[in-house]
Amino acid sequence: QAVLYNGSRYCCPDKIKIYECDNIASPFVAGFIKPAIYIPFRMNEDELRYILGHETYHIRRKDYIIKFVAFFIRSVYWFNPLVWFAYFFMNRDMEMSCDEKVLAELGNEIKKDYSTLLLAFAVNKRSTMGMLAFGETDIKKRVKNVLNFRQPKFWTGAAGFIIIFIIAAMCLTNRKNDDKLNSNDNVQAQDY
Repeated sequence: QAVLYNGSRYCCPDKIKIYECDNIASPFVAGFIKPAIYIPFRMNEDELRYILGHETYHIRRKDYIIKFVAFFIRSVYWFNPLVWFAYFFMNRDMEMSCDEKVLAELGNEIKKDYSTLLLAFAVNKRSTMGMLAFGETDIKKRVKNVLNFRQPKFWTGAAGFIIIFIIAAMCLTNRKNDDKLNSNDNVQAQDY
């Protein structure tokens, strides 16, 4: 049984439908054309803010499409262990980035409550195969990431951009003396 729920007061856009369900263990996003958020009954206001922030970020980034494509690739290349590893790490990174987004928006003071919520859903875990589930992917790593999360500084991002730019400039340019080397090779070839 699912009940349509208006979550706009919990910082979730009005166009996203939210359903409260009594037979699910963990919140998740489902749907391809018009994704919806499914949440268990009896969530308090703070938990709803965390969950809806997390799941809304999945929808904004179109993670449900990315996960569908990755699942298709994994199905085609089921025999390749590297594809399975890539799929696992993609899922974990996807979830951890949504966790970090919620922490960045709501502040570091929610770390403890957010981690407790992740653990609560992990304990009550049932398979939501192929879904973007809130508490399903590598909980130990996610909780550590949440507890160690610090808001990235502006200078960290700027320094990373500068380093990438310098490396790209060095790797994507040609040497000037390539033409001289080619002309010397032609002269030596004519001598023989």
